[in-house]
Amino acid sequence: MEPRPPRPRGAYLGQVPTTGTPIDPSTANVPYQQAVRQGQPVAVPLAGEPLLPRQQRAKQRIWRVVLSFVVGLALLAGAAYLLKDFLFPAQTSQTAQMPAATVIAATSIPVNGPTPPAGGDNLLATAVPTATFTPAATTPPEPTPTTNAPEQPAADPATMSMIDLLPTDAMMPAGLLETATGERSLGDVIGALGGTPEVETYLRDWGWEGNAFRDFFTEQGTTTPNGTYVVNVSVHRFMDDDSADNALIFFSDYFLSLNAMEEVTGDIVGDGSRLFIGAPDGEPQAVMYVRKGNVMYRIGSNATVDSVGTPAVDVAAVAQAIAAR
Repeated sequence: MEPRPPRPRGAYLGQVPTTGTPIDPSTANVPYQQAVRQGQPVAVPLAGEPLLPRQQRAKQRIWRVVLSFVVGLALLAGAAYLLKDFLFPAQTSQTAQMPAATVIAATSIPVNGPTPPAGGDNLLATAVPTATFTPAATTPPEPTPTTNAPEQPAADPATMSMIDLLPTDAMMPAGLLETATGERSLGDVIGALGGTPEVETYLRDWGWEGNAFRDFFTEQGTTTPNGTYVVNVSVHRFMDDDSADNALIFFSDYFLSLNAMEEVTGDIVGDGSRLFIGAPDGEPQAVMYVRKGNVMYRIGSNATVDSVGTPAVDVAAVAQAIAAR
């Protein structure tokens, strides 16, 4: 096979050879090849735009890199925004989802929670719950004045400690003496009211500040003339009068939903009050909620089963002594 003649050099450079005078192959000592005199190369334009200078090409590369970085960053930010709800779900506390506390009507408020444990808790009565209740309007008993309650100067409840807000032995009916005093935390109060998130929301919205309690008993085997052998007093302070008024309604409604008691209508003690009487455990019992400014009191008492009197008289006497301070 004969060798293929080589292509002109200009074909590899985008050039075409200029025409010239053919040379005899014998003189060029190249068999079967026609030598052509090479003239000045002629530039042939390549496809596309003309080649730019080196500096402009470098600038274009830099701008392309910057543009690619900006576009990539924008795409990454967009993807993060779309995935934020999936990766970081919003966490709203139950307190935030609850409606703000409003003025509560004087009707029973259902609270789904455990019944407070029986024994030694004077925040709420511990009688057997009842599903229905029909209040009976009866005439409240006439309170009897305390026999050993000297006059005391008026005090500002806003500046007193929770313990100082409690009544003393001198404000009790004859025969009742202090046996225990203490304070409760917010968690204790929430648990006694059912332990639901709604209870915590109400107390926080009302600016609950604290709770203290004090128990008074007669000597063993004795009672007051009205048959009372124990009086317990619990006090709560809130941020203002309206909040304390809402708390009085809420606390007393919850108490009424758990105990077979009757509400007695009559004269208001302090800035607002509610009185309940009954014998849920076989013993005569009376409970009164009283508001004095931004402070709310719960006063409860029990009398012996064979008592001919009513503990409501002693409760009313203690409530009036507290309101008169």
